[in-house]
Amino acid sequence: MSPQKLRIGRKPDNDIVVDHPSVSGYHALATLGPDHSGILEDNDSSNGTFVDGVRIRKTQFTPRSSILLGKMPFEASKIFRFDKQPDDYTFEFGEMRPVWQKLEDERVAMIDIQKKIDVMLAIPYIGRVIILLMNRHYGLENRRVKWKEDIRRLWVCPACQQPLRDYDWLTWNDCEHLKKCPKCKARWF
Repeated sequence: MSPQKLRIGRKPDNDIVVDHPSVSGYHALATLGPDHSGILEDNDSSNGTFVDGVRIRKTQFTPRSSILLGKMPFEASKIFRFDKQPDDYTFEFGEMRPVWQKLEDERVAMIDIQKKIDVMLAIPYIGRVIILLMNRHYGLENRRVKWKEDIRRLWVCPACQQPLRDYDWLTWNDCEHLKKCPKCKARWF
């Protein structure tokens, strides 16, 4: 297995983003090996990188090491996954649970609004006026468009970024049953 390299810093294109003023844009690079150890390398950061209280340029660390990026403390065992297999995305997929829940809550809310609109359709003439007012008030069509964009952008396989919407609406339970991505075969559960 090849070592896992993770860029750490304040900029959004890092592998681990740390939004703290004492952390540089591209603060450090961690290289994790299969032997439960890694190499942490400071990237000429302004406020330094410290391992077990010592400022470093490049040093070895373990899951028990105390790490400071600038003034931001890290617990290596909680941040880095030393034993990660190349196809193991269970942690990353688990972090998508709140994303899924938010998208599902919005879908249910839109269904409830649509049911109210359908009831109003049964009232001749005045029902249509009420529907127009409801559509304007709830902005249902705009919500549907935004929801479709959000689900295509956010509900994706963490490994290959394939939108899971493309597979006839994979729910969280469907993904739990499949256990891996239909496209890249990355493990989710």
